[in-house]
Amino acid sequence: MQSNRLREVRTKLGLSQLQLSFLSRVPNCLISDIERGVRYPFPKARRLIAEALRMPEGEIFPKAH
Repeated sequence: MQSNRLREVRTKLGLSQLQLSFLSRVPNCLISDIERGVRYPFPKARRLIAEALRMPEGEIFPKAH
């Protein structure tokens, strides 16, 4: 499974998974699965999450971009 820095970035910004879910419009269960490496972060989800965190996709999902 692909590595990502989502949990690290999210917690550094002081956001819960639920808050990120609300900001990004990505289901909370998907955010949890992405952080645990259970599911692949598809392009639309990566884009929405990156926009919500105001960061480039490549900084959160280095191997995906």
